[in-house]
Amino acid sequence: SSTVRCRGKRQRGKRCPQACPSPLLSSPLLFPCWLRLSRGRAQWPVVQAGLKRNRELLQVPLMQELVSDPQAKAAIEFASAGAAIGRALLSPPGVPADRIAYLRAVFDKMVADPEMIEMARKRGLELDPTPGAEVQAIVEGIIKSPKDLIERAAKAMAG
Repeated sequence: SSTVRCRGKRQRGKRCPQACPSPLLSSPLLFPCWLRLSRGRAQWPVVQAGLKRNRELLQVPLMQELVSDPQAKAAIEFASAGAAIGRALLSPPGVPADRIAYLRAVFDKMVADPEMIEMARKRGLELDPTPGAEVQAIVEGIIKSPKDLIERAAKAMAG
């Protein structure tokens, strides 16, 4: 395997294999390194999966932005919805709404705390939280997806 000078936050400037830790490991777009070599030439991402663009790759379109067919767009968004959830914090059914609201408020306060942001920056971690209400809406959208949409997405992903 060839090695490159890694441009990822964790390994910047070090020699690393192509499978070096990606700075986007927790992001909608996963690829081995910012820079990959193929026959000695650099390759950059041309499309990303997810429901919103990664803030470090704003110039790279989402898959669903490249199709005009509404059914295909819906299938791609369905298949990409899991990426938008990321590493969600979950609670069991039946937790009182006021407790959920409190936990969401504490989480939102924590991820906006300058000390937390600085700690993440120093460790080379991406901090791009999604509010709980938005995650819940995405999950509900997945659960309520029509059977034909699920089948279309599954067929497309199967090849």
